[in-house]
Amino acid sequence: GRSEPSSSQLLGRISASQFPSDCAHRPLLVFAYVNPELSGHGSMFGHLAVALSAAVLSGRTLVVDEDAPWPFAECKFSGGCPGGFMHTYFQPLSSCSTADISDTESVWPLGHHSQEHRVVRVADDTALPQFRTMIPLDLAVGPDTQQELALLNWISALQSFLLRPSAHLQQLVDSAKHKIQLPSRYIGMHIRRGHKWVETAAQPLASYLEMAKNFSTTTGITNALVATEDAGVVSELQAEAERAGIAFYFTDNPRPSLRISIPQGIRLGILSAAVENEVSLVNLVLLRDAEAFIGTFSSGYSKRVLELQAGRQRGSPLHVSLDHVWSP
Repeated sequence: GRSEPSSSQLLGRISASQFPSDCAHRPLLVFAYVNPELSGHGSMFGHLAVALSAAVLSGRTLVVDEDAPWPFAECKFSGGCPGGFMHTYFQPLSSCSTADISDTESVWPLGHHSQEHRVVRVADDTALPQFRTMIPLDLAVGPDTQQELALLNWISALQSFLLRPSAHLQQLVDSAKHKIQLPSRYIGMHIRRGHKWVETAAQPLASYLEMAKNFSTTTGITNALVATEDAGVVSELQAEAERAGIAFYFTDNPRPSLRISIPQGIRLGILSAAVENEVSLVNLVLLRDAEAFIGTFSSGYSKRVLELQAGRQRGSPLHVSLDHVWSP
């Protein structure tokens, strides 16, 4: 029977699609930041991965429009990321760019007749859902449970390609790790608070603690990195550390615990795009390197952590979601 492609083979396939020999004639899919008023890093990276999947599966190369509006990308115009958001924080996605589109060339929205046009653009999630669960044919083998794992393998390969830290981001990650003296082995926890109450009820901290103790018993790991925007969570976990037998680590950043969304806070000038990018992306990379993960998959950020861990570990990592099941 057929054997499924390995993670490295999937990454090679994605890279070949993204670095063609000729960008002037290559069919392109231009990604403008989808739902910019609402999307944080987690949901935007989810849209980006689906767009990359659509590009690879339809014989196109994905390029990002770095001038498209998104609060987190405003750092391009305020000096925080002068080369653009993706250019600043991640390694190059492609040898092609929007500069390969002539001023006279028509750009059409991604849709049913996309194949007729060299350049198509996605600026909202109207067309993206049809690509959300598509996978390469050579991954589409076996029963439903294997299909779910195949989808996770594909999405994790896409995210692992997209979110390769730039030298700048890696330096920020290394600095944060050194500053908090993060051990080499740790459990990752993402405890979402703040504006998330608008979408879904927050899970009690006791549930996170219970799972952290279970994972610690299973793995022998007694350290946990916690990503949270709530200062109250930090103080509560620190108070529980000795009783739980777990040392909790947190990156050193301000936690204003706003009851509005972070994108809205940036738009209002309450928060800095550059600061929020660094806090979120540093924690994302650190959580990627954890050996197990506790989060809530109602959060796109938690889902991205699982996908990146799966890419790192080349399989489904030890994890639990305290609310929803995983989906792209």
